[in-house]
Amino acid sequence: MKAVFVHDHAFPMYRSEYYESSGFDEKFINRYLDIFGNLNIIARHEIKNEQSVEKSKKIVKNGVHFCTFQTTKEALTAGYKKIKETISDCDFAVIRVPSVLGIAAVDVCRKMKKPYLIEVVGCAKDALAARGGLWVIAGSVFSYFTKRVVLNAPYVVYVTEKYLEMIYPTRGKWTFCSNVTLENYGEYDIEKRLKKIREKKEKDTMIIGTCASIDMPYKGQEDVIKALKKLRDRYPIRYELVGSGKNTRLKNIAQSCNVLDRIRFLGELPHEDIFQWLDTIDLYIQPSRAEGLCRAIIEAMSRGCPVIGSDAGGISEQIEDKFIYKKGNINQLVKIIESMDKEESERQALCNYQHAERYSSAVLYQKRKEFFRQCIEESVK
Repeated sequence: MKAVFVHDHAFPMYRSEYYESSGFDEKFINRYLDIFGNLNIIARHEIKNEQSVEKSKKIVKNGVHFCTFQTTKEALTAGYKKIKETISDCDFAVIRVPSVLGIAAVDVCRKMKKPYLIEVVGCAKDALAARGGLWVIAGSVFSYFTKRVVLNAPYVVYVTEKYLEMIYPTRGKWTFCSNVTLENYGEYDIEKRLKKIREKKEKDTMIIGTCASIDMPYKGQEDVIKALKKLRDRYPIRYELVGSGKNTRLKNIAQSCNVLDRIRFLGELPHEDIFQWLDTIDLYIQPSRAEGLCRAIIEAMSRGCPVIGSDAGGISEQIEDKFIYKKGNINQLVKIIESMDKEESERQALCNYQHAERYSSAVLYQKRKEFFRQCIEESVK
């Protein structure tokens, strides 16, 4: 059986070859190949040079074929015929939203009477509104069309347990299943984290970390930078940022807050190196202004990291209420950071590690497979 996956994600491309990126790697490919056997991908691509892809692993998979465009505008104009041909050649469509290509693909599937399933992974309104200005209006319009396609979809998978279901309800069959999975849950020795917390001295530098694109304002790293301004004279503290993108905006904010010397921009790390980095930090903070289900939080939890997060999207489903701050509320964030003594950090580290078990690949893959197979069987009758 041949499926097509549709989303606005931009796959790195170098010399006509596609490369993995965070969340869209071999595990992502295998998730659909295991169910369908053959896979087409309709998405965007981003031209890279040799230096920017040298640490990535090239996607080389039998049965995977790409149909990509440099911009969504190109896809919806000159490339629209190619989208229709790709969908026509497939037996089933998996459409991820929010995405412009996804909304267009739903329209094509309905006209062609092709069976399809929608994966809801985030809130369009939140993500765009965080940019301010006219993006607020664009976010509302985008969210309206997303609500329409999800409401009338025959099958829907949500990545959150409650949050996205409330925003984008459906009349079709649905389930919730995280698109974030942990392949090796249980192999990490949580005692290493507990020992690290117990042996920490007051004079030692507290290392705070965030893993997210650094040029996307809705990821909210500026909240942590502003919190550092209030904390720097009271604690030895450093903020490390992992993620792709230009750091100019955040660097300027750090300079204006007089904390640039307390910040390290580490750039994009290979996925396997992120876990090693997580082992070096003392506290993980996810300060997003918009979020679905946060992969970075789950990965931090799997290494026993104490975690603080904003109240954006599905983050509150992942973290205890006492470690959630209202997005943009710097004073509240500062108070929570100050409350993270050894006892609290140790308790949360153990709690987080146990919570991460819910995202074991063995559990989630089976749940996803069963729902997909049910949808496929019903759609081919």
